Amino acid sequence: MADNNSIAIANISGVVTPYVFTAATAPRYYPGLWTLFAMLGTAAVLVGYLWYRLGSSSEYRGPSEEQKQQDFGGKGDVESLGEGRHSNERLPAAELVDNYEHR
Repeated sequence: MADNNSIAIANISGVVTPYVFTAATAPRYYPGLWTLFAMLGTAAVLVGYLWYRLGSSSEYRGPSEEQKQQDFGGKGDVESLGEGRHSNERLPAAELVDNYEHR
């Protein structure tokens, strides 16, 4: 979706360009350059504002180390996920494969 929006904005800029970069202002094109600088400044302010408003939200960050430890029973590693299952226990899928091989 971001790609589609970027393409749409780029196509709109193609409509504006002939009116900003006119032959009368050649070869320096000051009105066109100042328009570009204004758009760049607007984009920088908008990014700064969004960074300030949304960047501090924990919604956009990954889980903290404390949350990871709570999720994995305090160990914080993948090995704790298999606790309670003995190594010689078979999974149902493995039994299905064995039954298929014995036919």
